[in-house]
Formats: sequence, C-alpha cells, structure tokens
Amino acid sequence: MLPAPQTALWLPGGRRALKCVLVGGCFLLLLPVLVVVAIIVPTAQQGAACSDLTRQPGDPLGVQPGSQGGVAGTGVSRDQLSVVRVGYRPRFTGGNYVSTSYGPPWGGIQGDGVRTAGGLRLNGGAPREYFIAVDPNLIALGTWVYLWPNPFGWRGAFLAADTGGAIIGRRIDFYDWRGRARQEGWGRVHVRASATPIVSTSGPGESTTALRVSTSVDTACSATGVEIGGSGAGQAAVREAVTFLGRSGRTENFAGFSPTRIQDAWCAWFLTNVWRHAGVPIAVNLYSGYPYLWAAANHPTLIVKSPGTPATTLRLSVGTALMYGTGPAASLHVNLVRTVNADGTIEVIGGNQGPYPGRVTTLGPCRLTNGTYVRSTCDSRPIWAIVEPSTSGASA
Repeated sequence: MLPAPQTALWLPGGRRALKCVLVGGCFLLLLPVLVVVAIIVPTAQQGAACSDLTRQPGDPLGVQPGSQGGVAGTGVSRDQLSVVRVGYRPRFTGGNYVSTSYGPPWGGIQGDGVRTAGGLRLNGGAPREYFIAVDPNLIALGTWVYLWPNPFGWRGAFLAADTGGAIIGRRIDFYDWRGRARQEGWGRVHVRASATPIVSTSGPGESTTALRVSTSVDTACSATGVEIGGSGAGQAAVREAVTFLGRSGRTENFAGFSPTRIQDAWCAWFLTNVWRHAGVPIAVNLYSGYPYLWAAANHPTLIVKSPGTPATTLRLSVGTALMYGTGPAASLHVNLVRTVNADGTIEVIGGNQGPYPGRVTTLGPCRLTNGTYVRSTCDSRPIWAIVEPSTSGASA
C-alpha cells in the first residue's frame, strides 16, 4: 500500500496553515484543535450493524414472492446499480411494447455473456437478476421499469441495464437466466411498461392504483419523498447536487464551483460548494468534517449529532450533511441527505463516492440505527456527526 499523500488545507482568508492526510474517499485532518476535541469526547462503543435493505423507496413490492434479493428484489446489488447508473439522466417512455427474451447459453445474437451494455458483470454465468434490454432513446439505462405480463410473473421492477442491435424503438428484451427453452417459449409478447406498479400482490393481472413508487431514485426534487422535511436551503442544495449526477470532479469542470475542478479527495469540496450555492454561508473546504466545525463555531443548533453522542433524532431532513468515520480526527467521508421517505429510510447523494471511479452518485434507500455511532445500511462506516444547513449568519 502506498503511503497516504499529504496536501495543505486552505482555510478561510487564504491561510494555509494545516496539513491534511488523504485517506480513502476524503480527508483525515490532523490538527491540535481537533485532537483536543477528540480527547474531550469519550471514546464511543461501536453500534450493531444494520441488516441489509432490499426495498426501493416507497416500493411495497420489493420483498414479494419471487424476489431475487438485492435492490428492490431484482438480484442486482447496490454496487452493480451504481455502475449501471453512472452518467444517468432520466428518460422514460411508458406504454405498450413488443417483448422478447434472451440469456444463456450465450452466443450469436444472445451476446457474449460477459457484461451488459450497462456494465453488469455476467462472466458467462446465469445470475438470477431481473433486468431488461431497452432502446436508450426511449428508456435510459438505470431506470426502474414495471412490465406486465413478463416471463416470471414478477410484479416488482425490472432494471433497464442492457441494449441490443435489434432492440430499437418499442421493443424490450427480458433477460432470462433459465435457458433457451424458456426464452423461446416466451416468443414475442405485447407488454405494458410503467414507472409505477401495474399489478398488486393479490392476484395476477389485477390492476391497482393504491400503490405508488418514485419514477426513479435519480429524478429531480419533484420525485416522491424528496420534499418531505428540510429547510429551503436543504432543498435547494439537493436540487443543485442532482444536476451533477454521474460526473467526476477530477475530470470535469463543475460550473460555479470553486475551484471548478479538483484532483484531491473531493467529497467535502462538492458538499460545501453545493451548500454555498443554496445560500449557506460556509466556506469551500476539503476536510470532510468541516460542516461540523462550521456549525459548532457558528450555528450549534444545527447539529443533529455530535461526536460520541447519539443523534437527537433519526428523522433527518433533506440537505443535511452526514459525516462518516469515528470522529473529528478520523473523518473519512461526507455526503448529504437527498430523500426522506415515508417509511423512515433515506437516500444520500455525494461526490467522490461509488465505483469506477468516484463520481457524484446516489445511494439508497438507507436504513439508519441510532446509538453512539449512527449506522447506515448504505455505508459500512459509522456516522460521527450530522449537521443541517442554514442560510443565516456570516460566511465562515
């Protein structure tokens, strides 16, 4: 393992007085004032880890019979979903489609069985995953699509994760891991595509209007659940953040950011810039724990959780900053709450997170557990501080 590179941290007023160590996704800051804080705060005991959550926000069908596990019961893991959704931009055309099916044994028009166009690894195997091939001009890769009928009688969502030379216009190809006999047996069938569930769990083909699910976890802030809670600054910060989804601060200029591009770990650069665009008087800073230092010095009432103490509430609001690690001297990452769902789960959005390489991505739904350390099903690292945004006060 290479030694962690060091870089100087610029503080407000242009003072370069502290050395930072780059660790993992964000900065580990070593400085006397934080050491003092760490000494004052009692050592916390690590809380119990949460069980994994497989449902999508607002989706009551994610754990119905026929679920393959993974996200929304599709069998696709969160890491795989992050790969498919890199560069995602919402696009969905519902209605009637002609469907076929494909899958192993691989060869010819069935593909090579190595990787889908969306990046899902197959490696010649037959993973049990509910995904489809689509024309990306009508349905963007990474979109959740409800289809009825389908070869599996599955009432949950399919993930648009592949394309095909013959999949043009209103044509959808179901991935079917069960072999050629099942694929040929499906033939060509007219199906209906919808952004919301088409059938209920009480019987095949039964329509329902009672069920509701977000069109996508990456739509703009008008999506179901996003506007629940949060100040105007928090909602504005999320609206700003989603415009950069799929982009990398290391390789692209971010309009209006200071600086517009950065080579260092950039999760805090992203969050503080987004907060500033929303009117929060906070300086741009590269330290992932800086939102906590800013609030402690200027707005203590905005602190939902301090180091070593339980959160006062787990009903987080949109735009709130979550700081991961074990304390101020070991802060590893920061992102912000994008969505607060009615079932108590959240989604988060942040910079320099997700694979291949770090980009602006959304993770979730995440279920949190309280304790001295708050734990999230979306990130194995504990959350040591939680701070809300505010437009009041002077810049610091």
